[in-house]
Amino acid sequence: GRTILFDSSSSVWTARADGKKRRKLLQDGQSPAWSPTGREIVYVKGDGNGANALFRARRAGSRSRQITPWIETSLASPAWSPDGRTIAFHRWFDGKESLWSVRSNGSGLRELAAEGWRPSWSLDSRRILFSDRRSVWIMSAGGGHKRRLTRPVSGELEHVGSVTFSPDGRKIAYVKTFRVWVMNANGKKPHPVSPLDALVLHVDWRPVRD
Repeated sequence: GRTILFDSSSSVWTARADGKKRRKLLQDGQSPAWSPTGREIVYVKGDGNGANALFRARRAGSRSRQITPWIETSLASPAWSPDGRTIAFHRWFDGKESLWSVRSNGSGLRELAAEGWRPSWSLDSRRILFSDRRSVWIMSAGGGHKRRLTRPVSGELEHVGSVTFSPDGRKIAYVKTFRVWVMNANGKKPHPVSPLDALVLHVDWRPVRD
């Protein structure tokens, strides 16, 4: 919990939580994410001609290897399942966002949802939360049993952004029109928890030590 992983100027970096000891891990890379053990990272890399692929590397940036073929589209938001077996990500192509997954060894590339972005795994790796920018959805890890958990937003200025499970899996937090909302995992009792004057773009829910 002491190291932050981030991208800047199309490079992958780490830094301590206090901002010190910044280190460039990879010259070319975006949208990095930790593996469940923290020993590896997954990230997006472009070929310079409009195609992108997912790569994985050791936490120090060594032994980088490609795990998806080059895809003529934009890729983003890779999310490693807690059991370490699968990586979900979203693809942007021809004005549409879709959700895909691939096994961490590079096999089994498949589309999970024709519309969706910013996947978030359940603790047991059996379900994936996502947004289609209008609602919060949940589905099985294989893309089946899709269910809408929230009513679609109305109006051009409203939208639904990132989503995440609570650490115990009983609640869901999500961003709706720049406010954080929380509801039960079954979609019941949604309510805002952030103030109206706070502009929220992303939400994450992890256990921390006081």
